Amino acid sequence: MYSNEYFQYRDGLLNTYAKLTQDEQLTVAYMGGSVTYGIGASDLSDSYRSRTTAWLKSQFPNATITEVNAAVPSACSAFGAYWVDEIVLPRVPDLVFVEYAINDYYARDKYSLTDVSRHYETIIRKLRRANPACDIVALYTTDNTCSMLNTSYFEQAETQDGIAAMYGIPSINVGHQSCKELSLTSGINSAGWYTYYTDGVHPTEEGYAQYAKVITRCLQTALIEAPKSFMNISATPKNMPASKNSDLIMNSRYIPAVSMNATGWALNSTGVGVGGFGHTPGYLYTNSSDAAVTFSVTGKDIALFCTLGGRSITYTIDGGEEIAISTNNHPMPLGLELSDEEHTIAVRCNDATADSPFVIAGVLTV
Repeated sequence: MYSNEYFQYRDGLLNTYAKLTQDEQLTVAYMGGSVTYGIGASDLSDSYRSRTTAWLKSQFPNATITEVNAAVPSACSAFGAYWVDEIVLPRVPDLVFVEYAINDYYARDKYSLTDVSRHYETIIRKLRRANPACDIVALYTTDNTCSMLNTSYFEQAETQDGIAAMYGIPSINVGHQSCKELSLTSGINSAGWYTYYTDGVHPTEEGYAQYAKVITRCLQTALIEAPKSFMNISATPKNMPASKNSDLIMNSRYIPAVSMNATGWALNSTGVGVGGFGHTPGYLYTNSSDAAVTFSVTGKDIALFCTLGGRSITYTIDGGEEIAISTNNHPMPLGLELSDEEHTIAVRCNDATADSPFVIAGVLTV
């Protein structure tokens, strides 16, 4: 009834409406990558995230609304499946926006569509397990290549939307719709592309304003118009369907650098500065190609979340063979299907310098 080409209403946001109008308290969290964080805007208050929260406050002035910025630049759903435990779940959010499809597209040579489905469903089930009444909104942004596809959904967005539909989660195809409304139908070659985007994917202030326009238009439907059709709305638990994926990583953990008890590298415990991790709980870093960092972690699958890509690192597990890899800006698997016990990891960055330090924000483990 309330759906259209770019907004799938599904089970709606009636629990959010009840929290805003009856409890008059709402915690809203935003999970995603650099677009959700606000990269490209001269001030983060111009991001779609901040604009969306401001809209909620303007429409429900009697409610106390708390925002949780859980976006991390370059993060894909593989990271989100771990990160949700560290930052989001402890805040017990009532409403969560999830935006990982475009970074899953960029990580497509590393994570298959099956992986995307598994990671995305893990996020959804963790949110609902922690708070069965939690409302979730799936967001799909775009870039200069995906905006030119014949279909309105690129494969990673389509995969995520299949999971969203299964759980009754509303979704907003904000990127495609924005490009359509702005006539940006040939990507970077469109007249005016650089009015709305700073590059191929990150919006300008004008672009973020357009994203927020589309999102809040859908929220207007879900939180203002739709509730008029219902009586005595109260927050109720959502039904949890049987999982689509049999290998969800529900026991996954994100261990921030400040909790790793590592030796060999410096620790910044404020999280401000190097590597784009300005709002994480801190990070390990080195300016030297000679120094290795050593830490112990328990798990059978172990990965690093480190600085942006293109860095040369070598590592060992339990003193074994030295392995050389080139990093990218997504979780970097170090060991898979290990024995489920404590392992000692040593990592060295071969091209770290004072002008270009190497950063580890945390470890992902199952």
